[in-house]
Amino acid sequence: MGYVVKGWMRCCYMAITVTLATLCVFLLTQAQGNTAASTALGFTQIKDGAMVDSVTGLIWQKMDSGATMTHSEAIDYAAALRAGGYNDWRLPTKFELHVFYNNLSWKGVDHRNPIFGWGEGDWYWSNARAGDPKVIGSAGGLPVAVAKGSVDCKSFKNEYSAWSSSDGKNLVRCVRGRVSKIYIARWSTQLSDKDPSKRWEALLTLGFIEGPEAKEALDNIRKLLTDSDGQIREEAKIIVEKIEKR
Repeated sequence: MGYVVKGWMRCCYMAITVTLATLCVFLLTQAQGNTAASTALGFTQIKDGAMVDSVTGLIWQKMDSGATMTHSEAIDYAAALRAGGYNDWRLPTKFELHVFYNNLSWKGVDHRNPIFGWGEGDWYWSNARAGDPKVIGSAGGLPVAVAKGSVDCKSFKNEYSAWSSSDGKNLVRCVRGRVSKIYIARWSTQLSDKDPSKRWEALLTLGFIEGPEAKEALDNIRKLLTDSDGQIREEAKIIVEKIEKR
């Protein structure tokens, strides 16, 4: 009888060991798969809770807030956030949010991708307020929320951005850093493309960058003030004036 019990216990032990080993392999495979997938999408996890976007150089909070909050709560949330070992998180600009989600949507990824901590809502807070001179075509004084993954960053449309009431609630995904010089240089070079549509695309992209880093493209943008395309000339004039005021 003792041999039977010992044999039964030995079988249970082996079964549990095999199960645990299988589970570990599965979890490791999933983790490797997520890492590989994130790299393919242009995002690399540099620290736990932080992902760097190879396109813009910006560092994004991997997991979003998971819960909606008011704009003032979002500002406090960003200030208090400690993720990836960083403590200098901020609310993203409207442009940064658009680029973040478009870089994913251009690769066929939607908000259900498991690489990131997607919330259930459809809108994220930006740091902008309607009426801010940095926000083109805005009016009023309410905060701006941006729909995720639904707008071309090179042709903003108001139907994808909402002037939300201050006590309205939206999700938050924080960011840190500034758009890289490489990203600026890439679009700055395209300003001299022979194709007017390419010049226009580059001009609007650089014009929507709200940080001081856009000044690095200012000399190339000024060259468009004598462009043969009248629409490009007029837009270049507006963007030059906007950047010079920063």
